[in-house]
Amino acid sequence: MKQEPIAPLGPAKQAALDALFADLPRDFDSFYQSLLHFRRAVHERLAGALEPALNDHLAQKSPQSLRDRQRIATWADTLMSEAGVTTAAPDSDKPALLVAKPSGPAESSDARFAMMVREGGEGVRRSFTSGPVPRLRLIPAPANVESLYHALRNAYSSGRAR
Repeated sequence: MKQEPIAPLGPAKQAALDALFADLPRDFDSFYQSLLHFRRAVHERLAGALEPALNDHLAQKSPQSLRDRQRIATWADTLMSEAGVTTAAPDSDKPALLVAKPSGPAESSDARFAMMVREGGEGVRRSFTSGPVPRLRLIPAPANVESLYHALRNAYSSGRAR
């Protein structure tokens, strides 16, 4: 999917954003804590706004093959990563990654969607599987989302996921 250039904020929105940053504390510890709270609030809003739109968009998809499902999962995960949000595993609320995998031992078997959840260290587990594109619940991504994304993708690609 080709990404269009991001349009700049209009003057009123830019002024509102500037005002938020102008009111930040001056000492570093308070300043940094304020930035983290601001980041969290923005990403919660992004998750809340993106979740219904993304789920509606994904509901219109009817993937037939493993490759179709893999493309959808990669596209959705990339889009969420760019927005600073991720999916929440339905059984633990931990950050998760949407993946597609064969439902049986052979590559030619039916494909399923799964949620991959990173456990401690390098451990990764599958949270659940689903035939159609599952409804996703979005949450702010951890600050280290890139390492989470790459760790889960690498574990999935190498077959280390249980």
